[in-house]
Parts: sequence; structure tokens; C-alpha cells
Amino acid sequence: MSRTDVDQPFFEVHVDDEDAKKELEEISNADFIAFDDKFFDILGKKPNLKSFFGLEHSPSLREALIYVPELNTMFASDMGTRKQMKINLTNEPTLEYIELKPHLDSINGAIYLPKIN
Repeated sequence: MSRTDVDQPFFEVHVDDEDAKKELEEISNADFIAFDDKFFDILGKKPNLKSFFGLEHSPSLREALIYVPELNTMFASDMGTRKQMKINLTNEPTLEYIELKPHLDSINGAIYLPKIN
């Protein structure tokens, strides 16, 4: 999947400055934008995106994902359904909608605390 496959209003920005135009063109073709070169120490020199679950064109997925390494799982908010998604990355990735108690409309940044018995 390339950025040209995704409808993003940000890429509709028009400016007169030639340097800014060049940078916006580079951004519009990027899979990742790094503000610190250390980002690529984590993902590697040539990271790529893979589409799972057919969600890449969903306008309601706009919150930052939360990754929990101990579970090898990501959590995200689907603002259109007002539900939370749990994406298990172990073996073949799976997606399920979950209900949090208490209910949260949006999860954006979090910490994982295992249940203490």
C-alpha cells in the first residue's frame, strides 16, 4: 500500500514556496515520517506497510495505536463505531472488537497493568 492509495486531506495542501512544495511531495509519497533518525533503528532502513483486515480506508481509525509488548498486541479506537479494537500479532494477526469497563470512547496512549489477584 502506498500513500497514493490512501485518501488523506493533508496531501491536498498547496503552498507557493518551492522548498515546502518539494517537502510536501516527499511526505505525500512516504509510508513513514520520522522526526528522529532513531525511528529507523527500530523499524529498519526500508520499512513497509502491509494491509490487514481491510481497514486502510476507514476514516474512523485516526487514533494512535497502543502496543503492549508483553501481549504482542495492539489496541486502537474505531471512532466511527465508538468501539475498541484488539489486534493480536502472535502468529497470524487477528482483530476483535472488545468492550472496556469502564467504557472508553477513545484510547490514545496508555500503560498496561496486568491484573493482580
